[in-house]
Amino acid sequence: MTTDTSPSSLAAMAEQAAQRAISPQAQERNTTQVAALADSAGDAQRAEHIRGIVATTMAQISVGASAVTQAAAQQWQAWALGVAQGLDNNSLAPAVRL
Repeated sequence: MTTDTSPSSLAAMAEQAAQRAISPQAQERNTTQVAALADSAGDAQRAEHIRGIVATTMAQISVGASAVTQAAAQQWQAWALGVAQGLDNNSLAPAVRL
């Protein structure tokens, strides 16, 4: 089996990967994973796991994705990293109060 590596084919594959990464199914899966993590980990662990989800998702979105897809992914990335930062702040709060 051969893979078409022409620029137009690579751009189409990148767009498909990006669409899958920000699809409702992926968002639901990420939400489920974060909820499950919330039940089993401390804030610092949750923040690190969220960063891993963000890195994995953003790695699937390449330069070949459309501007609209990239913009949507960047908005989600900013939100998710903000959640992770908030968790980091929560995990540090008790030490700061001492």
